Amino acid sequence: MTRVLYLYGGWPGHKPYDIAEKWALPLFTELGFDVTETNDVFALDADLTGYDLIALNWNNALLSEGLSAAQEDSLLGAVEAGTGIAAWHGAAAAFRLSLKYHLLLGGSFLEHPAGEGVKYPYDVSIVDSEHEITAGVRDFSVASEQYYMSVDPNNHVLAETRSPESTCPGSWAGRSRRRGPGPGAAAGSSTAPSGTTWTTCRTPT
Repeated sequence: MTRVLYLYGGWPGHKPYDIAEKWALPLFTELGFDVTETNDVFALDADLTGYDLIALNWNNALLSEGLSAAQEDSLLGAVEAGTGIAAWHGAAAAFRLSLKYHLLLGGSFLEHPAGEGVKYPYDVSIVDSEHEITAGVRDFSVASEQYYMSVDPNNHVLAETRSPESTCPGSWAGRSRRRGPGPGAAAGSSTAPSGTTWTTCRTPT
């Protein structure tokens, strides 16, 4: 059985508790996952190598928050040992002082192109329909808070978000970059169930 650590909580503006109740936990149950859920970031101090997946929906309200060196080492060490990471929206703005964390995710939040909390309409186009993450997913439209991000150019882009103002790699998969590639992988999701997004953008030139 797949073992999952689900860390969620923090700033309530991105509705992490609603997402857990209405989407994430029911999905994990449907998939038959054995889930340990926590609202305590100190859970990252533990040995995480026993988990198959770490799901992150932690949201910070301050720019001065970060993981400790021990928490970074525990999280990155687990990924290098084979644990996967799945994260969305607020996770890209969390732990802003932890460079290793953002290198692991493959992206870091910079700005809201249409303004914070604005439900901005755009289309989501699947770029790689053969990848296991996006297999069976069709193009769709959404109106949601969008993110500009700094992103690792080595990410494998799975989907793009498209609007008249910007084209954005909105979903990707990548690998740990601590001391070179490890067996674990990190994936960023474009559209969260609450209608929020974790998106990395580039404007047309």
